Amino acid sequence: MIQEEKYFWEVGSAEASELREPDGLPLEGGTMAVSPDGNTTTSTLSFTPTSSDHGLTLSCRASNQMVPHSEMRDTWMLRVLYPPKVTLTLGHGLDANDIKEAVDVYFECHLVANPWVCNKVDFITLMFADSF
Repeated sequence: MIQEEKYFWEVGSAEASELREPDGLPLEGGTMAVSPDGNTTTSTLSFTPTSSDHGLTLSCRASNQMVPHSEMRDTWMLRVLYPPKVTLTLGHGLDANDIKEAVDVYFECHLVANPWVCNKVDFITLMFADSF
């Protein structure tokens, strides 16, 4: 996975901003630096996105409590690209304990990927050790 860095600048405020999650808890992976003149705060958030982060919104908010209605906000929709994850399960309604020789079975293929891949299933022959 690629580590992402997002930079946020708050200019014109000697009061440093805080990096917080939407629920108000301090955000981990963030750092903050104030310019020598105290007029600019730069917040940096470093994180490694996972497939479960795809579609979430990252928001940056800054305000000066000394200035009413001074809040400014910017948001980004996270678009996380990840390779296909495939799971194969026994077909719906089939019980693995009831499978016998010469009885038809089927499997369900579940695929998750971004970007999406063609929904093509190649049939394969399953060979079991005791069938030789």
